[in-house]
Amino acid sequence: MAFVISASLGITLFASLFLTERRLSLFEMIIVWSFLQLVQNQYFWDLSLNMKLLQIANDAEKYTAFLFNHLITVPILTFYCLELAVSATVKWLKPVAVLLSSAVFWTMEAACRAFNVIEERPGFITGYAILFWTGIAILLYVLCLGLRSIAAKDVKG
Repeated sequence: MAFVISASLGITLFASLFLTERRLSLFEMIIVWSFLQLVQNQYFWDLSLNMKLLQIANDAEKYTAFLFNHLITVPILTFYCLELAVSATVKWLKPVAVLLSSAVFWTMEAACRAFNVIEERPGFITGYAILFWTGIAILLYVLCLGLRSIAAKDVKG
């Protein structure tokens, strides 16, 4: 069940990248995706292998669902949130979009727990995970703004 939902959501979102108009450049998307993969890998490796606070399923179907969420669904949803934050003309919409990105991270992790793709171990503190993902959403927004300012200087120069 988790695989079907993850795969269909991931494939639909991947197709939507090519069917909708993008406000982020390909370069920005690659940098954001790379940074997000680096952070997500470190987060799950630290919590599952080193601290033993999360257990990722060993079942092939559930692990593939985890990979779909981890590699496709979360980054693409993050792109949409960042596009909303970067292109927002109303000031209050920017922080809302960044918090929405944090909610995407947390919701996808909660969905993995609900489908038993990820299992919490004793000692896992949910509040720390929410703070971590909120910090990552803010860092991604700042990274995107930095990339845009570098690209603007390059064009002006």
